[in-house]
Amino acid sequence: MNSTIRRTLKASAALAVLALAAPAMAAEQNTGDQNAGEIIVTAQKTASVASKVPIALSVFSGEQLKEKGVTNVSNLSAVTPGLEIGSAAHGVSISVRGVTTTDITSKGEQDIVFSTDGIPVGRPQLMGLAFFDLDRVEVLRGPQGTLYGKSATGGAINVITAKPTHDFAAAASAELGNYNTRRFDAMVNLPVTDTFALRAAVTSNSREGFIQPVLGANTFAGSMRQAPLGAENNWAARITGKYDFGNNGSLVLTGTFGHVGGADSSGTVIYSRVTQASGADRFKVYYNPFAGAQGANDNFAGVNAELGFDLGPVRVTYDGAHMWWHGEDNTDPSVNGSADSGAYRWTQYSSHLTTDSHELRLSNAAPGRLDYVLGANYFHEYNNESDLNWQTQASGTCVAQPTTTGCNAPNPHIVGPNIHTSKGVFGQINYHVNDKLKLTFGGRYSKDDMARYALLSAGPAPAGGWLTATGAPCAPPAPCVSAAQSQPDTGVNSTSAFTWRVGADYQITPRMMAYASVATGYKGGGFNDIDPTATTKTTGTYGAERVTAYEAGFKGRITPTLSYNTSAYYYDYSKYQLTGATFLALTSIGAVGVVIYTSLAPATMYGWENELTWKPSANDTFNLSLSLEKAKFNNGPDAARVGFVFSNQVNWGGRSLDRVPGVSGTVAYDHKFQLADGGFIKAGFNTKFSDGYWLSDLGGTGNPFTGAYTALPQQYRQRAYTRTDLTLGYTANGGKFSLDAYVRNLENKVQLQSAPTTPQPGWGADGQWVRVNLPRTFGMRATVRF
Repeated sequence: MNSTIRRTLKASAALAVLALAAPAMAAEQNTGDQNAGEIIVTAQKTASVASKVPIALSVFSGEQLKEKGVTNVSNLSAVTPGLEIGSAAHGVSISVRGVTTTDITSKGEQDIVFSTDGIPVGRPQLMGLAFFDLDRVEVLRGPQGTLYGKSATGGAINVITAKPTHDFAAAASAELGNYNTRRFDAMVNLPVTDTFALRAAVTSNSREGFIQPVLGANTFAGSMRQAPLGAENNWAARITGKYDFGNNGSLVLTGTFGHVGGADSSGTVIYSRVTQASGADRFKVYYNPFAGAQGANDNFAGVNAELGFDLGPVRVTYDGAHMWWHGEDNTDPSVNGSADSGAYRWTQYSSHLTTDSHELRLSNAAPGRLDYVLGANYFHEYNNESDLNWQTQASGTCVAQPTTTGCNAPNPHIVGPNIHTSKGVFGQINYHVNDKLKLTFGGRYSKDDMARYALLSAGPAPAGGWLTATGAPCAPPAPCVSAAQSQPDTGVNSTSAFTWRVGADYQITPRMMAYASVATGYKGGGFNDIDPTATTKTTGTYGAERVTAYEAGFKGRITPTLSYNTSAYYYDYSKYQLTGATFLALTSIGAVGVVIYTSLAPATMYGWENELTWKPSANDTFNLSLSLEKAKFNNGPDAARVGFVFSNQVNWGGRSLDRVPGVSGTVAYDHKFQLADGGFIKAGFNTKFSDGYWLSDLGGTGNPFTGAYTALPQQYRQRAYTRTDLTLGYTANGGKFSLDAYVRNLENKVQLQSAPTTPQPGWGADGQWVRVNLPRTFGMRATVRF
């Protein structure tokens, strides 16, 4: 164990000693409800107050999220230690303590479990949906494989919607802001009978893009207008019914449906301009005649159920759901024009996605010396997709009539279904040795299957040019996929694992707890579109991701006004899945072209996290968080190797993982000014500060036939930054009306959300593009409650 880790653990131990001494330093009150005002969470599949859960956990109520302007998962990183949210072509990319999903394609698995009301969400598109009418959001840091199964090596995010109650309530809010932002949400709660209640909620969100496709636009007079990029245009609705079986249990049924639109919300800009220009010039990009006015055009619907009841001493809980998603997108058009490549890049992505999820749990109905939860789950995802990445020549003829023969090439085209199936059985017991000491033992067996039955077209055109399935010359909207020319992209992989967790926690006082645990994590394997080691053209499998995690921490209310949580962790990844693009020039088997390629490599991560809340008065609240972290790929014979030229890949050992700032944290303060009429004014700020971090171009470029690079794989540095949000609001006596103003990203600086694309030989200064987050936004929101 190196000196950095030792220093981290020593510092954590010192703070724990201070916490242990706190009862003598502060005359703590032990009367009354020790847990008053705390949020109830279900992070470990049973209800508990957050301070009693022995894992690193951040939880925010729905009202807190509204006050902080957290309207979707992307905003959570501003208020949560150890969490970074990036963007990708097909949704968000979530990173917890440096653990990041590197394959966000439909055949990839996630490293962070994202669930809504206990139902896992498998695709990044669905994770980015709007937050509205929520009870709370829980962010769990560290492997959660025992209770959550696959794809939980980094942690979990649980979104819990508000449920019907037996009191009438209604509320509506409207928001206006810059970039023509218009948001609206409303809810109504109806107690229909003494045992049945309904709750309905709706939200809509419209915002123009901040990225202006104006460079070179005058060349295309009379062509279709291209809307500003980085826009949002979506709505969603939810209807929930809850039936109570007296004191014995309840049944909750929820239906959700909505629409996602907007012109390329991934935030793609030109790298040289966003890093060197200022003001609005940072966000000027080149006109793309194939981008159109509409980027996303997605519709979704789903129904889920939660049944819970007591069967004698046993609590029975069932969570189940069916979800449907239909997307027709052109969300990632090239923004660097055609001067360098002579072509425009754009997409036709169609997805018909259905998911079915079931989980049954048994737990003790009343707390005892031995608490337990036993369960089994089943998850099935079927995604019939047509992923058409077009490269259309920039000649006048092709722009005017893109269906002309020879104008288009697949870059690549993949057509066919992807299927993910996961099954598991699990159990966890908590044994209370005495009133203070509790031991935890958990285990899970998981089996995960992944399959794709598709055709793939990529690389140089065959003799006679690319053809469609009917034998016609390839041109939009028909895919360049045919049995005669395309490569079968059929792969099947099955992996299984037993993961476990052991831990102990000690209740120092009724309000202070120390804990430690060792846990293992697992993410299922998959396959690469081409196996470079085979003698025939076929797919090749890769194995599961595996980690062993060590963690120790403290949670406590040191004084009646001061709460402090801290944790130190060390992750040993024996196998970390790393995904990049590489060029396979395997002419002997007829495989030539760029493929998404995943390999396994060892990695190490460690860090120290701290959260502090101080309420010196009823009107003042300070929140501080601080994270120190490091994550790197290991050196040695199994070190990660990356690169565009597969025959000459580059040793990546010793490099940092992406999105891991050495130091990061938040500083927040709120103050209430009480008014004579019983209302109040509330002012506050929240600043996220972050050290610089790396973002990796794992490809580079070169000649795959000679093995020479012209640009090696490299890492780009996102510089240290601060990002500050300001709020000022008035709430009337009784809380029936409120008016709030906000400024988000006061600094008006944007941060890189991905590595820039590879610089190509001979291309100009505008040849690289990169994804960024939002610049400064501001607005006002009015809310009425009944």
